[in-house]
Amino acid sequence: MSPELIESALSDSHRRTAEMVAAAAGKDPEIFRHILNFCWEKPYPVSMRAARVIEFCCAADPDILLPFIDEVMEKFQKSPVVGVRRGFLKVFAEHFDLRYIAEPGPLLNLCFDCMTDVNEAYAIRVYSMEIIYRFAQFEPDLKPELKTTIEFILEEAPPSIRSRGMRILKKL
Repeated sequence: MSPELIESALSDSHRRTAEMVAAAAGKDPEIFRHILNFCWEKPYPVSMRAARVIEFCCAADPDILLPFIDEVMEKFQKSPVVGVRRGFLKVFAEHFDLRYIAEPGPLLNLCFDCMTDVNEAYAIRVYSMEIIYRFAQFEPDLKPELKTTIEFILEEAPPSIRSRGMRILKKL
């Protein structure tokens, strides 16, 4: 599948199209690489749709991201496209084994910043909270800071953030 054909497919926002592209990418590392590059190199909406395909790929096979994890960690945080950042945060919150991230500090800092930023999209704030919680499962020193931060943001948080925060507080 050529990059042009992939980009053409990503011009369609239907879920079924994204699933078909993800199925092809899951079988071919070259296609996966092209889609990953689209996340950084293409403008919205292609970059956001590419991130959605990456999410579907990681849901089917979380290890597919391993060869690219250093690049992903560096580039997704700098993306100006909210949908790209949200997509990768969702991958880290729901699919990827965080123990494979050699240097988690930058991701944790980003997540704490996003979680407390009232101007950030709700999904990004919720995924950030979940990522920190998942890190805290094997880095228990994070638990007190996460608990304090959640308690701080709950006071004026919208229902979606409050709900996730309460669930995580109960688990802590």
